[in-house]
Amino acid sequence: MQRIISWILTFGVALVLLAALLSYVFMFTVRFTETAVVTRWGKADENSVIDGRTQAGAHWDIRPYPIRRVTKYDSRVRWVPVKLETQQTADNKQVVVEAFCTWRVDNALKFFQTFGNRGERPEEHFRAAQDMLTSNLRATMALVSQYKLDDLFTAGDDGGRIPELEK
Repeated sequence: MQRIISWILTFGVALVLLAALLSYVFMFTVRFTETAVVTRWGKADENSVIDGRTQAGAHWDIRPYPIRRVTKYDSRVRWVPVKLETQQTADNKQVVVEAFCTWRVDNALKFFQTFGNRGERPEEHFRAAQDMLTSNLRATMALVSQYKLDDLFTAGDDGGRIPELEK
């Protein structure tokens, strides 16, 4: 009798471990702050995107890890600052300019297709996007040198070219 109980207990533990292993291999979760891109053999299409805002939770896929890969992107707003830089205006005055940019992944498929070749991990994709945004922001900060100091700091509707610079 004890052999039967021991056999049933061993079989039950083995079954639980097998179920845990299978769920680890064939299941993934998407949080409500994430958007996932599920690739099959490295390819993704419009049906590969799982938006956590509408489809958060556990998802099953019968294809194992080497065939299926899940790349999860945080869809919350990110902030890219650029340090203070001294710029010279058109009338040879020095101004200190600081800029920042806020961004988030809105189209995960396009983001994956653009930055997916930068590495396997999403952090590498985010770092590549942030480097691109930082260089664009620095180039934009250089536009200050095209304006005179009076154009930058004149208030009112009749003067100033700040709206032009903001575009």
